Amino acid sequence: MYYKGVNLKKYFNILDIRRNILPSHTVLRQPIPGRAGSIVSGRTFEESFIEVDIEIKGNNRNHFRRLVNQLAYILATNEPGKLIFTDEPDKYYLAILEGNTQLREFYLYGTATLVFLIPDPIKFGKKVTIPIGQGVYTFYNNGTHKTRGILTMELETYRVGVTNRKTGEFISFTNHYEVGDIFTIDFINEYVTRNGYSVMDDLILESDFFSLDVGENTLSIVGGSGELVFRERWL
Repeated sequence: MYYKGVNLKKYFNILDIRRNILPSHTVLRQPIPGRAGSIVSGRTFEESFIEVDIEIKGNNRNHFRRLVNQLAYILATNEPGKLIFTDEPDKYYLAILEGNTQLREFYLYGTATLVFLIPDPIKFGKKVTIPIGQGVYTFYNNGTHKTRGILTMELETYRVGVTNRKTGEFISFTNHYEVGDIFTIDFINEYVTRNGYSVMDDLILESDFFSLDVGENTLSIVGGSGELVFRERWL
């Protein structure tokens, strides 16, 4: 088990890990006027928790307390960090410790339960880079959840646009630009820059910062060549 790049096996043994099959979620539904029941319209995933039961063993009393103090320093963070379990080394959660960490001590030995809050319960997988140019590109998102990416390209024409051929969603602009301009369309943070400066005011009103579906995706690219970078997400 790794947290923020630190192998926690140096500080404790894991007795048990409690993870959900699916992240906590709520089924969205709407009542049917004049009829019994409801219509299911989807689901929303909520923040989740992972509980880890641990045991700490010291060679002597001073060594035991030193392990506890070092572990406390690693876990006392104000920002979520990467939490990786060795049975899924290619995936990670962004997690932060929350709640009581009471240590049950027996001289050179102690047990505790670490409760990690997972604000975004969808796991992060490998980063994928897709070279692109003007035209139609088909590629695959091999994760089990939708994801978003960042498209960067150097312009070879004065027009810029990206269309999701499956859904019809698109990003397009009202202005014309210069050959050689560097455009970055950040679908994650819903932001677009030209040569490092915002061009959000140039977006056509109907533009959408769309997600990439699980499985096959097909995009139409107008503007230039570059790359699309995204990270797989896993339930």
